[in-house]
Amino acid sequence: MQVLPSDAGADARVVDDAHVSRCTPGGEPIRLTTSGAWALALDVDSVYFTRGGTPRGGAARVAKNGGAELELLGAGTAWGVAVDGQRVYVSHTALGTIEAAGIAGGALTTLASMQVAPRGIATDQDWVYWGGDDETVRRASKDGKSVELLATGAGKALSIVVAFNRVNWAAGSSGALSMPLTGGVPGSLAPLDSDLGFVWDISLEGTQLYVAAQGKAKGHIVEILHGGGPSRHLVDGLTYPVAVAADEDFAYFVDRVDRTVSKVPKRGGGPAITLARMPGLPWDIAVDESCLYVTVDDPNGAVYRLPKN
Repeated sequence: MQVLPSDAGADARVVDDAHVSRCTPGGEPIRLTTSGAWALALDVDSVYFTRGGTPRGGAARVAKNGGAELELLGAGTAWGVAVDGQRVYVSHTALGTIEAAGIAGGALTTLASMQVAPRGIATDQDWVYWGGDDETVRRASKDGKSVELLATGAGKALSIVVAFNRVNWAAGSSGALSMPLTGGVPGSLAPLDSDLGFVWDISLEGTQLYVAAQGKAKGHIVEILHGGGPSRHLVDGLTYPVAVAADEDFAYFVDRVDRTVSKVPKRGGGPAITLARMPGLPWDIAVDESCLYVTVDDPNGAVYRLPKN
């Protein structure tokens, strides 16, 4: 998942208080969409989401306070999504393309084609980064004029974070990897963590990276300093955590088997606090000032909004 920084694309739109979502502590999850959802990204007032392999497919946008869904990408298996204040970017696993469209919809621009099942995707000021099932990481210029190969042997990049002049990604069975923005040999973000296991997701808050991973026996949420180094397990013994997001005080995560949304304190770690049990299989999570946003990708699924406490 990706959350747009508060100062990114600030000239794109002016958001009044009526469009800012606020969640009442203790409230129940609120369904924002009418269709299943997969990956998501946030900007100041909207949720952008792909539908993965659900029957409807494609990608869309919905206001954080709910309303009509705006279609951004047609049918087909779209995996990852990122947004930069002006455009939304989608990795289309079925077509092997990286697509861009305006946040208000309109014509699509293909930034890269003939990719091998691209999945995780992220942006910075000038580039769009993604990884594919051929275990490469690549980037394309936002003007569509250049595509660059950054790394091979990079595992399957399921989720990507671009920060501190580095590309960091959840590489599945290859762990959590990182390299400079211009490419190079990927290195482990947690070389001393022998039980990091299969890393499903990676996110950033402040100077720390957070990963959701499945170890040898159970799952865990792990904090890692950007650039790599010693890791700190915030909570262990989870059933199957697949996504994580964080704010100043907590790391929030979804467990796909238990169908739960939970949080764990960043200072002091566990135990985890269960916030909600979802009606279907949760896949992704994002956080803003007062709310959590969770995707559920089965046929009865949707994007849900729920309070952080």
